[in-house]
Amino acid sequence: MNKNISLYIHIPFCKSRCTYCDFLSSVENVEKQKYFNTLKEELLYLYDKHELNKYNLSTLYFGGGTPSLIPAEYYDELFESINLLFKRDKENFEFTVECNPDSLSEEFLQHFKFHGLNRISIGVQSSDNRILKIINRPHKLEDLMEKYSVARKYIDNISFDFIIGLPEESFDSTEKTIDIIRLFSPEHISFYLLELHEDTPMYKEYDKDKITLPTVKNNIKTLEKTSYSLKEMGYNRYEISNFALKGFESKHNLRYWKNSDYIGLGASAGGHINNIRYVNSMNISEYIKNFKNTFSYYRENSEIEEFKETIFMGLRKTSGIKLRYLYENFSKKITDRFFKALSAREEILLTDGNIKLKNYFITRNSEIFEYISNI
Repeated sequence: MNKNISLYIHIPFCKSRCTYCDFLSSVENVEKQKYFNTLKEELLYLYDKHELNKYNLSTLYFGGGTPSLIPAEYYDELFESINLLFKRDKENFEFTVECNPDSLSEEFLQHFKFHGLNRISIGVQSSDNRILKIINRPHKLEDLMEKYSVARKYIDNISFDFIIGLPEESFDSTEKTIDIIRLFSPEHISFYLLELHEDTPMYKEYDKDKITLPTVKNNIKTLEKTSYSLKEMGYNRYEISNFALKGFESKHNLRYWKNSDYIGLGASAGGHINNIRYVNSMNISEYIKNFKNTFSYYRENSEIEEFKETIFMGLRKTSGIKLRYLYENFSKKITDRFFKALSAREEILLTDGNIKLKNYFITRNSEIFEYISNI
């Protein structure tokens, strides 16, 4: 019986660069066809190297960048290769593509639907046009209003992505976001806390006092308010930053949080298969020239490193990690050692055979992950 694997494909092209973004993306007129040719070559290379014929494809995810910005025909040969190489998990197969409201077209949806698309993730980020302009997003709220009805003609599973902690965020903008969710009722919601990185335009503006950002206290209040409102609307918080209606949890992301096997294709894409963890080159030209030998990270994990990664990922889920799973997949010596150490921490809750975090609102301020890494 074949095991399951997931496939992530990074499309690093954008119309404009958001001021907070530190992901690999390009607004330059690079030769996109070469990039897509390399994606196909990398897929074939990894398929042979890791004997992926032993796996069924469980989930497929196109992220970015802005995959919906690229004409649909660029993807055709890649789809042909994926379909030729993999059998899909018929009962649970999930195929997601990230989209921006301004670039999402009916033609793109039709094309991807033909290849099995059954979920889209829309990068809304904010429901306030003033904030969208400040962070240099290429869309307005009106674009979402217009394109959502088009998306609904083809897709029954839609996710909205928002960011908490953006400049000029206020009680009113939070209320507006909640109203937008109530109006559209997407099946899935992500609320990510802003991470300010030094190499971004937003950091430079913040460092020069050109913009102000909400305090940590205000961010916690915003997340508490939105979490409460989402719960009232029937959304379940199943991970630190993610909420879903029953049965619409992201299958692809859950595989990350369970530390399952997945392959990442493209510049800056990461993968985890068996005990190998890797991240491809962060440079598009370098990736195209020599994807086989240019990594920003590559490591063959020891058992204890795999154990720690499983803990790091699993604690993101509100259901936590089953202790039984740890004993079944790792040595008793390592599991006993970590169980004893974690049991002594006040941030950890042990209940019903699960290890959980007690408070998911303050996780980013907790020392628990640093503590785990030093056990």
